[in-house]
Amino acid sequence: MLIGLATEYDATVGGSMLLTRDGDVYNTYCLATPDGTIQTHDKDIPTMWENCFYVGGGDDGVVETPHGNAGLAVCWELIRQQTIDRLAGQVRYAITGNHWWSLPDNWPLVDRLFASGGY
Repeated sequence: MLIGLATEYDATVGGSMLLTRDGDVYNTYCLATPDGTIQTHDKDIPTMWENCFYVGGGDDGVVETPHGNAGLAVCWELIRQQTIDRLAGQVRYAITGNHWWSLPDNWPLVDRLFASGGY
C-alpha cells in the first residue's frame, strides 16, 4: 500500500505497523519512496504492555534518502534520550510516527500516577 501511494502521488510515504520477521513481531516504521524503495526501522523498546505483542529492534534507524540521511523513529522513541544519541550527527532530519494509546481505567493507582501535579 505504501509503495502504491508513493508511486501514484510521487511522494515519500511512511507509517508504522506490526510485522512478523524470522518468527518475531516488530513495531516497524516503513518509509516508501516513489521509485518503489522501502526502508524500515524497528522500534527499539516496546513501551509498557506493548512487550506482550512484539519485541524490540536493534537497528539505528538511519536511512538514505534523496534529501540526505533521515532518522526514523516510532512512538515513545521520540521522548527518549537514546533516540537522540543514536541519531545525533548521523541525520539531516527525522521522519517519525507517533501514536498515543489511552490508559486503562481499571488499573489500581493509574489515575494518581498520571494525574497532573503527580505524586
